[in-house]
Amino acid sequence: MSAAQVIGHEHAPVNLLAVTEAVPDAGAIVWWRLSGDVTLLALAAAWEAAGLPDVALPSLPGDAAALSHAVHSVAERRTLSRPLADGGRALVREHADGADLDYDVSLRARVSEGGVLTLDPPDHPDAATVRDAFNAARQNLGEGRVGGWLVRLVARVDGIRLRDGGGVYFVPATRVAEWRRMAGALMAAHPAHRVNLVPALRAEDAVAAVLDALSVEADATAVEMLEGVDDLTARRTEGRVARTEAMLAKVARYEALLGQKAGDGAGRLEALRGSLAAAALAKFAAEEEAGA
Repeated sequence: MSAAQVIGHEHAPVNLLAVTEAVPDAGAIVWWRLSGDVTLLALAAAWEAAGLPDVALPSLPGDAAALSHAVHSVAERRTLSRPLADGGRALVREHADGADLDYDVSLRARVSEGGVLTLDPPDHPDAATVRDAFNAARQNLGEGRVGGWLVRLVARVDGIRLRDGGGVYFVPATRVAEWRRMAGALMAAHPAHRVNLVPALRAEDAVAAVLDALSVEADATAVEMLEGVDDLTARRTEGRVARTEAMLAKVARYEALLGQKAGDGAGRLEALRGSLAAAALAKFAAEEEAGA
């Protein structure tokens, strides 16, 4: 088996070994490069053709977001896109006259509750471009929406973020096949999107990097679960117990996979689970007493 350490790549983490063939107890490093828009219909068709599980596909932008995108598409250095008080958008021309600036509205665009776009004046030179951009935005998924969806898919397959800012992730070996199918469906729907996967050898430094990322995720979950907990109802507090237990189960799966403990983050999360469970019971009792 040949292997080469992945270093110096702008999209790949250090301290993980890329291998040329699958290793039974390895996971995979994944990252992606997105280019252009993909239609939701094409993605849904590719998803169904791959026989993938029924999960939520990314949502199309709403009318307000589509309108903003459409007007921005014709904005230039001296032609600005600005919001209107009624939710519409305006194309504003900026004029420089010596040390002074003057502005005038050249186009107003609004969307009715029924999703109908109106442009005032309708014969504005950019009207057709705005209308086409608006219609396209309501059918296409931009790079930002697809990227956010991929992050959620990583979480679905038990993946963890290897960089604080995201961008590079680790998927455990038990879920790599599922990830390959999902990534393949996206690339089938839009070949310009590239979802990269490099098998990762379970070397000492690689295990340390993954466990560190797992501990960071556990800590972040603990902070999130504690936020505003005193103001929650008993049912919502119980929901946080469930989310804490889900994170602990994920930690346990990684510890079994890698053969090492995840560190202090898991311990703090375990203590938090007990505290949240006790708080939920106390709140249920208080709510029952108040309703009596």
